[in-house]
Amino acid sequence: MSQTADLLAATIAFNTNLRELTQKTTSLLENTLDNITMDTKFEYFDRIGSVELLVRQGTHSDVQYTPTEFSRRSITCVDFEGMDYIDLQDLQRQMVNTQSAQLANFVKAANRKKDQIIINSLLGNSQSRDKNGTITDVPFDTANQLIPNGSKDLTTKKLKDAIKIFEDNDVDLATEEVYCVLSTASYRYLLGQTEFINKDYKLGVNAEMKYTKAEEFYGIKFLRFNPSYLPVGAAENTKRAFLYVKKAGIFAKHKDITTIAEKNVSKQNIQLSASASYGGTRMEEKLVVAIDCLTTDLPTS
Repeated sequence: MSQTADLLAATIAFNTNLRELTQKTTSLLENTLDNITMDTKFEYFDRIGSVELLVRQGTHSDVQYTPTEFSRRSITCVDFEGMDYIDLQDLQRQMVNTQSAQLANFVKAANRKKDQIIINSLLGNSQSRDKNGTITDVPFDTANQLIPNGSKDLTTKKLKDAIKIFEDNDVDLATEEVYCVLSTASYRYLLGQTEFINKDYKLGVNAEMKYTKAEEFYGIKFLRFNPSYLPVGAAENTKRAFLYVKKAGIFAKHKDITTIAEKNVSKQNIQLSASASYGGTRMEEKLVVAIDCLTTDLPTS
């Protein structure tokens, strides 16, 4: 394989257009978490817990020691790659053109991978290191942060129960935006519930109820995905939706998507290879609430 001057110029143009498009077109979940750029593929991030103030013991007494909870969570960025061929006669149309379908395809592939990483990070295991240096895998807290399916898909009661869990965990819902990742099927189920679609139940909504107005319920912002993105719940025929706030986790980029093009002499075409490196972790268990949804519970309308 070789790279001519024209091909090198086309690669530079493609990567420039790719970078601009990735900046304009983020993934659905990317900006819902704290974003960081990592210089290495592995890093630790500090978790600073709460501290308590105690009643003064008396005149001239020593100030009481009230240690702050502290631990770290690690992120390991994983390398991703892909490759496709472009015909020589399509060099200008597919690589230099800012409206190239190939360009859009690579950006969409990167965004899908970002969303999959975020979903897996918030619902999966997180690696923690305590103040003594002990490393443990922290699973999702199904005992306290999971609402069972209850033989139903996603209902408004389940959503309100999830909000109550946040309130019990002292999450400031007046300042924190709540996101709900759910399947398209569960969203369709919600649209069949009067409380969800009726404007009288929707805080701050005075306009006529429309499909776009159903994006929020009790301050929850809904982010819909193909069911294949979501993990299976605890029981058969269930999918796991979940609610979270921005401080729940971190999404990390070691390297955003870039490409390199080489001429394949034997096939008389261009090999376009793409690579990226992403990672993520859940930082706070109490900031994620999962809801198991029965997929066989069909909507009423």
